[in-house]
Amino acid sequence: MPTNIKCPNCATSFDVEEVLSSDVEQKIKLQYEKKLQQSLVQIETERKKLTEQEEEFEKKRKNQNELFQQQLEKEKQKLETQAVVDKGIISAGCLAGVLVQKILAKAFAKVFCNLNRCKKIPVNNQLELRKAIFQMPVAVSFV
Repeated sequence: MPTNIKCPNCATSFDVEEVLSSDVEQKIKLQYEKKLQQSLVQIETERKKLTEQEEEFEKKRKNQNELFQQQLEKEKQKLETQAVVDKGIISAGCLAGVLVQKILAKAFAKVFCNLNRCKKIPVNNQLELRKAIFQMPVAVSFV
């Protein structure tokens, strides 16, 4: 069967298969281009969405980091303040220790004087006196 057709008006001959195939090819090509465009639009939409999510995530991460840094600073200041207070307490404790030593020294001096006055214990040197004091039960008032 011949696939060529001759135009009755202009006498030009056409291949029917070629015309039909080009028509079908054109339709298929348009369909695929349309699908391609839709896919590209969808991909672009998803890309924008991912970019927005990434930016939102970065903002949240920065906020979290800032909050963490603030909390870390507060905790650091708290620890530094506590260290200063502790140091002050230790210093106060040392001061109290010094005061107690002075009070005890005064009390021991009174005991030394009383022992020397009473002449109950002969004192040849200070070492013997100290030994005697530590061996004796003594009540010391801090009034």
